[in-house]
Amino acid sequence: GNGKRGKRHKRGGSLLGRARAAVTAVDYRRRQRVLVCGFDTGVFGVWLMPEFNCVHVLSMSQHAVTSCALNATARWAAVASATRGQVLVWEWQSETY
Repeated sequence: GNGKRGKRHKRGGSLLGRARAAVTAVDYRRRQRVLVCGFDTGVFGVWLMPEFNCVHVLSMSQHAVTSCALNATARWAAVASATRGQVLVWEWQSETY
């Protein structure tokens, strides 16, 4: 393989859970050029910059993502929903939760 991963999305729906989704949380690690972004649909994703290549898009819940953070190496992403009282910590390169 070429090491690139494809977009993930639900069948029959848009990539972000609906036709229009608002960004509700974001974090970026400049040195690693990794962006994590959460949306009001409960979906979050990881992109590689500056090309804006989508690595992963996943749904955490149907409630808005209220916080996103990457660790210093940008290997781990933490995504939270205050409405659900839920935090997901994810090593996105190996897809480990």
